[in-house]
Amino acid sequence: MRVQANVASGDATRSVPPVNAVDESELLARLRREPRRVVVVGNYGSVNLGDEMLLSVVSRWIRDAGGSAVAVTVSPDHTSEMHGIDAVWYADLPAIVEAVASADLLVLGGGGLFQDYDVLDPAAALRFPAFEATQFAQYVFLARTLGVTSVALAQGVGPLRSDGARALVRDVYGQMARISLRDTASAGMLRELGIGGDFDVAPDPGWSWPVERVPSRPLRTIHPELAGRKVLGVVLRDWPFDADWEDRFVQAFRAALPDDWSCLWLDFFRAPSPLGAQQPESTLARRLIDRLGEPGRHVIWRGATIEDAYAQLAQCDAALAMRMHAVLLAHRAGLPVVSIEYEEKMTGLNDAIGMPPSQRLSVAEVGDRLRPALQVVTGPDCARAFRMDRKRAAGAGVAAEAHRTVLWEAMAATDVQAVAGAADAKRLWLAEWHREADADVRRVIGALEARLHRESAALVAARALGRSARADIGRLEQVLQVTERALATERKGVAIEESEVRAWRARYEAIRGSRSYRWMAPARAAKALVGRAIDAVRGAGGRAGNPGPPTARTKGLSPAVEVTDGRTRRALLPDAVAGAAFADQLEVLLASHQGKRIAVLLPAMDRDVPLLQQPQPRALAPAEHGHLHFYCVPATRDGVHGFREIADGVVLTDQLDLLRALLDAAVFTEANP
Repeated sequence: MRVQANVASGDATRSVPPVNAVDESELLARLRREPRRVVVVGNYGSVNLGDEMLLSVVSRWIRDAGGSAVAVTVSPDHTSEMHGIDAVWYADLPAIVEAVASADLLVLGGGGLFQDYDVLDPAAALRFPAFEATQFAQYVFLARTLGVTSVALAQGVGPLRSDGARALVRDVYGQMARISLRDTASAGMLRELGIGGDFDVAPDPGWSWPVERVPSRPLRTIHPELAGRKVLGVVLRDWPFDADWEDRFVQAFRAALPDDWSCLWLDFFRAPSPLGAQQPESTLARRLIDRLGEPGRHVIWRGATIEDAYAQLAQCDAALAMRMHAVLLAHRAGLPVVSIEYEEKMTGLNDAIGMPPSQRLSVAEVGDRLRPALQVVTGPDCARAFRMDRKRAAGAGVAAEAHRTVLWEAMAATDVQAVAGAADAKRLWLAEWHREADADVRRVIGALEARLHRESAALVAARALGRSARADIGRLEQVLQVTERALATERKGVAIEESEVRAWRARYEAIRGSRSYRWMAPARAAKALVGRAIDAVRGAGGRAGNPGPPTARTKGLSPAVEVTDGRTRRALLPDAVAGAAFADQLEVLLASHQGKRIAVLLPAMDRDVPLLQQPQPRALAPAEHGHLHFYCVPATRDGVHGFREIADGVVLTDQLDLLRALLDAAVFTEANP
């Protein structure tokens, strides 16, 4: 059992997190993407204002999650007008079957639905509608027959004094997907019935009803006869289980009410009526006022809505209440309250609030204890009476939203619930209930067929999605295999290139460490001096208007330009050179090595010159790495006139001027390293 801190503490922290709890924002986003349809069952449309408040809260929670609510109600038109939701008549079996068959979830929406003050009998469930408390079990049995998940939300259970009532409640709660309760006594009752699993126990949803949105007019403007007096709000109910309680009440109340106090009588049981219509006088209030005498001190509220009732009750100076939600709302308004506990749910609420014994009494104690209790809240020391702190009341409202979490989680879980079909093997409830005309039979069959069609379509869609997913997985596996093979090839290529780099580095280090390299150091230094002198002369010529050859030299053999087709390259040559005798020969060479990069070794010595350390063999290295290498010679010993390819990609030439057309792209290197 997961229990919220009690109402009196105002602590909204859940002591144990819910099963399968998910982040609230993610849960809402998911529900709003996939709206759910929820049938809400309760004592709606009668009109008990406490139950109407619960329907207002539950339907708002469903709307906040992107869903739509359908209420089963005594007065569908009134419920739709008051709450802005769809509604079906509680006795219209075809309409109820249609609503449940098209729903994703059925919710018992708050309140003490299962107690045997009303008829709660398994035998009564064989007739539809069963009326009174048994009818709520029938809706759960129908949902089970149609394969629709059921949830008990913010329920109060008991008293259950007969074996039949206990058996029926055991059957109903034994098939709930989730259960949330409004008090620990109800949890204990279910444990006694053998109901296992976890229960979420939290304050009544009425604590989270948005009282701050309730508009109000000054009380004494509405009822001028209350001017100049303090006002006691009185909310009583009929209680036929104690025939003499009204006599005891009249005697004690007449003696208890101070002379400077008046009474505003509010009846929380109203007749369904259009919005704005005035209600008839409460018969209970009129009956008691006539017996009390002094009619000028008493005013009967004739409004119709819970909002109007709260707006007037909140402006009273104290309250006497014999209804659970009237006690709750009076405490939310910060009033001192005297509570008449007519059954266990009232006792549980007052215990949770922390009400002192001086302000609470049972129906049997009305004759003896009503007068001293009223003196606590209306007498000279009334300022010392117990009042619930508003901060604690707000904390109870936050704690009550645990029921909202249960609802949202149940709504989100409907897409993974197993469809039961005709899951109730004990009894074919529709067959036993249905004794109506053929037209109703067709409506029921149509609703069942629509439900079957929805489930079949969902199954077909799920299978198609599975096939598509398997095909996608197969394609991804093939792509992965190809990628792995390509990666392996790339790794081999990288390893080869790294090996060649290491080999070239080793050769380079060996050359630099050789004796001939050290012997040639003076020659390299002298050549560098000559090169700088030549660069200076050329630079002076450029400043005189002659651009001269480029002065930049590069060590190594970095990539230069790619050879394109001969026509394109020839277009890059100056007109004076393009007409030379060797232009065509150069074009043939470029075309034959299309796609290669070009490197040009500046002239320093003929290839046919024996030296201890020869630069000539190094001319082969660029060609081995895919370059087209032009080895420029002075044309003294090699006898080259034009272009002569001495190896694949290695060309001897004395046409440096012709090659200067490529100076914007080719890499020129010195003969020495």
